Amino acid sequence: MSKPFLIIQLRPEDATADNELDAIKHYGALEDSEIIRLRAEQASLKDIELSGYAGIIVGGSPFDISTPADQKSATQLEIEAGFSDLFDTVIAQDFPFLGCCSGNGLLGNYLGASISQKYAEAVGRATIALSEEGKRDPLLKGFPDTFRVLLGHK
Repeated sequence: MSKPFLIIQLRPEDATADNELDAIKHYGALEDSEIIRLRAEQASLKDIELSGYAGIIVGGSPFDISTPADQKSATQLEIEAGFSDLFDTVIAQDFPFLGCCSGNGLLGNYLGASISQKYAEAVGRATIALSEEGKRDPLLKGFPDTFRVLLGHK
């Protein structure tokens, strides 16, 4: 067997975390045998040996990297510190990393990107219409030509 992907999740709600994991597996065409799941709010990010993995995928969370430090929970601060240490190694080794939502924000913050709430959006809904190119995209296989989504971000 080839090396598994390490999927790091930050969502404390079990049902939400499970749904996110199912989506990552579905759209990544990954089987259970091809992943290792780590719930960052339940386990430490220390001592992750990158050589044991094909890459890292990090999902979303209820946390916002732009929240002032004095307003962050102890759990959020611990997770952010763990990612800072992990990114030291990921960047040094040019290791494959895909950050979705919070995973992207954590990496951007680590790299010095300006992350703020300046363009924050309330959660709302929108209708998505696939372009002709989108209809041919294998990632969107099985999607209808139009569909409703929830969107918005902190």
